[in-house]
Amino acid sequence: MGKNWISDWKIIPVGSMSITGYRLYRIIGAASPPPGITWSIDPDGEYERKRIMIGGSDYGEWPVPTTPGHICVFDPRSGSFGDVRASGLGWLYDDVASCVYRPGSESDLSIGLRIWHEVLHCMIGTGEPDEMTQSPGFVTYLKESFGTEDAWVLQFEADPSRYAHDSGYQKVFYKYLVEKHFWDEACAPGKRPPLQYLVLDMFHALDAWLAANLKKLTMVGRGH
Repeated sequence: MGKNWISDWKIIPVGSMSITGYRLYRIIGAASPPPGITWSIDPDGEYERKRIMIGGSDYGEWPVPTTPGHICVFDPRSGSFGDVRASGLGWLYDDVASCVYRPGSESDLSIGLRIWHEVLHCMIGTGEPDEMTQSPGFVTYLKESFGTEDAWVLQFEADPSRYAHDSGYQKVFYKYLVEKHFWDEACAPGKRPPLQYLVLDMFHALDAWLAANLKKLTMVGRGH
């Protein structure tokens, strides 16, 4: 175990879980890992079913990848694995992880940050991704990035524990960890997304704009 940059991570959808290439692209965009790291789908990735015990506590049965650089993603509501007592687990010596995802009730950002969290555990090789609220270095990074008098920075500095599960701070914290441990790798250029994904983004943006402005357009058309 120790720091180990892995540039390509494979996502294994488990059981009834379905993640399209475009959905993964949106998940990556939401979580914002650096361009030099890629996530892709491996529908045939192998995993083992294991009951996880940690400190005498039963965390339930989890799908655990058998190949380094792989992450299982599964829906705990599907009945295939029953109740689990965590949202994600990483096996740092093996460079594998497993995350829960509840489509329909969790956002692209939620699952993206969950995957990214476990990836960082594996690559850094420690529990540091869990230590956002105990990290003086992160507070310094926030001040350098947003300003010492920024309200968003000051509220975190005043009471970090209040924001332990805040996705906004988590996203910046993971960026801080990458720059701290893997500066050169983080600066590497990434691949351009497929053109069809960019076109779909454009249509989604248009749909969102129409949904937000349709009522206004209708009122203008009626002369109100």
